[in-house]
Amino acid sequence: MKKQFKISLISFSLVSLILVVAQGCCKEKCNDPSNPNCENYDPCFGKSPVKASIKLGLMNTFMPVNGDEKFINEDSVFCAPVDDKWPLYSARHSQFIGFKCMTPGVKTTWKLGSETITDSFYARSFSSNKGILGKYKVTLMVEKEPDLRCFPLDDGKDTLEKTFTFVPNTELPIMGVYKVLFEGEKDSSIVEIRPWAFQEGLYTEKNFRIATTQSTGEIALINFRNMMDTFTQIELFCTYTGHNIQFGDDAVSNTPSKGNIKLNHNILSAEYWCGYTLKNIPYRKFKFKGRKIR
Repeated sequence: MKKQFKISLISFSLVSLILVVAQGCCKEKCNDPSNPNCENYDPCFGKSPVKASIKLGLMNTFMPVNGDEKFINEDSVFCAPVDDKWPLYSARHSQFIGFKCMTPGVKTTWKLGSETITDSFYARSFSSNKGILGKYKVTLMVEKEPDLRCFPLDDGKDTLEKTFTFVPNTELPIMGVYKVLFEGEKDSSIVEIRPWAFQEGLYTEKNFRIATTQSTGEIALINFRNMMDTFTQIELFCTYTGHNIQFGDDAVSNTPSKGNIKLNHNILSAEYWCGYTLKNIPYRKFKFKGRKIR
């Protein structure tokens, strides 16, 4: 009887060992915590507690086009052109600022001033006059069922606050003088981004000048073809914010101009097609990178 019991125990141990080995063989020899077939699989890999995330920026329209919330420029600093002499001109510079919750599958509640919004995306128009200069705060509160298996302390709620600012275009961070190196060139060049102010008379190119004080909101790009020439916003149909310039097909027009210019920690990077048909200046591609010197 004891011998039979001993044999049964050995048989059970062998079966268990075989099952363990078989189970181990089913696991692939891989190093991917997101793959259930890998030995280092982690069911919580790539997951996070409920967290609010905001996308904020300038838009080309008040409402999404074909369901697409297209942001021209993501930024937190925007131009508020001020012109007491030309209020009608300034009025056309209303800025459409979009706010989008980037956290999927959550219930959203926004606070913007005295307004409460529950849509995941919305946009608001800010008219360009002295009344909008200054800092604003937008608050997003999100809520969803928490994943308590991975995050037992998560209550499924999070709140995020972002600040955005309206300043005259003369005070935008991107305005200034830069020392850059154009692609394909050996020597550096100086380029400038300057405010462009309307003067007395008709609304024509000749009646604008480089501004040193608050202006109507146009800008001039100086030496951006590396030929000591100047292009204006009217010629390029560009839109801009505190740290970005976007023009051409991706902005507000059907002109051949396209591309973008970005400022990041005083480093200016640009890749764009630039020219002007009315002046018989052919469009060609330019690319450069450089630093702000003043």
